[in-house]
Amino acid sequence: MKAIILAGGQGSRLRPLTDNIPKALLPIGDTTLLDMILTSLPARIDTVIITTKYLPETIKAHTGNSYGNRTILYAAQPEESKGTWAALFCTKDLIEKDEQFLVLNCDDLFNKEELERVVATQTIGMGVTYRTMPAKYHGISISEEGFVRGLERHPHPDREELVEDTFANGLYLLDGRVFEFSPVAQIDGELGLPQTLLQHIDSYPLKAHQMIHWNPCNSFEDLEKILKK
Repeated sequence: MKAIILAGGQGSRLRPLTDNIPKALLPIGDTTLLDMILTSLPARIDTVIITTKYLPETIKAHTGNSYGNRTILYAAQPEESKGTWAALFCTKDLIEKDEQFLVLNCDDLFNKEELERVVATQTIGMGVTYRTMPAKYHGISISEEGFVRGLERHPHPDREELVEDTFANGLYLLDGRVFEFSPVAQIDGELGLPQTLLQHIDSYPLKAHQMIHWNPCNSFEDLEKILKK
């Protein structure tokens, strides 16, 4: 089974740490974000595809063509393309139509046992976690059957006000059919993976894979929390 790690971002919110290294290679103690993700992958994963854009040769030099007993492949994201959908789409030729695969961002850390459980379900879906976050982030509406119904906007006028809800955590279990979808562009022009998937949930239902452990790394505060664990 393959896992796709989206690692093309510049990590601009973590500058100057990312001035000369890609976000995926941020040092976490004596390791890196990318190494932590690779170590956490389920045993069933035998091939990892890393998408690259910012300082790609640095990532290739660090990881090489294998990691433990796993094969490492690379997919270059075109400079002009933006967003998580665009990053995923550049792996299209490496995935069969009916092949299931795991998708992770290079700045989201998960628990290995929970990843094993998600993969074992063999059910197309997205990871969700109940947590406190600013109101500017949409919650995930979930049906009684445990499938994603869509996004829920929080009505608070102060978009930085903290709310408790179930949020998408950046993990996906998908198959090759997703490459047939027309991507959904966001206001800033980025092609969004979750937005594209939600546009097609009538024909491509998404199981809400409930997860407890999720450590994003999008800010210096996030980085400090990870270093303390």
